[in-house]
Amino acid sequence: MERRKQSRKHISVDLDVHSSLGDCVGLVRDLSVRSMFLEVTGGNSPAMDDRIKLKFNIWTGRYMFSRQASGRVVRVTDEGVAVLFTERDLVTRSVIEEVMYYVDMADHCVHAA
Repeated sequence: MERRKQSRKHISVDLDVHSSLGDCVGLVRDLSVRSMFLEVTGGNSPAMDDRIKLKFNIWTGRYMFSRQASGRVVRVTDEGVAVLFTERDLVTRSVIEEVMYYVDMADHCVHAA
């Protein structure tokens, strides 16, 4: 049964993660303003309930930029981890909305070409 309150975007954005177990890299697969799913592709995967620092690496089609956010691991699977973003953190929410904006822009550019 679907329990999400926010709609998610299916995306592919590179991400660097710092957790108590060390660093890892991965791809964001699903993203909403409250949460995301991270496919871990290398390094030490974060553990359940770990508070983590996230660095989104976004290619705009013209240049690469990065944005930082924070969250907590709420589910661990063989494929990766589900992350809940820190509630009431306006900076994190702003970062997620900006990432979603650039993903939308990249989608429109690809479909227009």
